[in-house]
Amino acid sequence: MGWFKRKSKEEAGDRSFDAVAERIAGWILKWQTSLSAKLNAKAKKYDSKTILLVMAGLGLLFGGYCLWLVSSLFR
Repeated sequence: MGWFKRKSKEEAGDRSFDAVAERIAGWILKWQTSLSAKLNAKAKKYDSKTILLVMAGLGLLFGGYCLWLVSSLFR
């Protein structure tokens, strides 16, 4: 019956969208790799205890801010 078959015209259009999607994905991966390399180089300057303390402090600060936002809804 051919209900679920694609037409050849649609396949050609899908290929162009796939090429654009691959190009965008490649650009994003290249950007992500370069950013992670830069951040890793900066993070190597500090010891793991300092990074852990900074991350814990930022987590507590963000958590406190979220709690403040939720509590301000009920005032």
